Amino acid sequence: MCLSRWSFQVLDIKLENKVTTSAGITKGKVYCTVEANKYDLDIDLQNEVEVVLLNVKEEDEVELVADMKYKRKMNVFMTKIKTKQQIKHRCFACLALLRHNSEFFTVKTEDESCKVEPSSILSAIRSLLQNKEK
Repeated sequence: MCLSRWSFQVLDIKLENKVTTSAGITKGKVYCTVEANKYDLDIDLQNEVEVVLLNVKEEDEVELVADMKYKRKMNVFMTKIKTKQQIKHRCFACLALLRHNSEFFTVKTEDESCKVEPSSILSAIRSLLQNKEK
């Protein structure tokens, strides 16, 4: 497969109504904007792309927070983080992958609270994907 004919990237990650409790637990909504096209044709985001929200704890440790749902009217993937999930926010990242080929993925981390470069968490993401497929 020739990757140069692909455009596949997470363009933006946005947190809305983010609230952190005194115990450090985060809740709110997270939106991820994804662009996917091949040979200048748009890929069906709803059926061909899967997006998950990750919490990056360290360079070698990522936590799966939630599978994100595609919102067609807004053209974004969205999930809600609830207090009962007990998520201690460090650095959120959106991981987008093709449903039929999880080896082909892209990731973007938050700009403001993330001190980790997306390229430094690739091995942790590959491990997570292998465990998810089992």
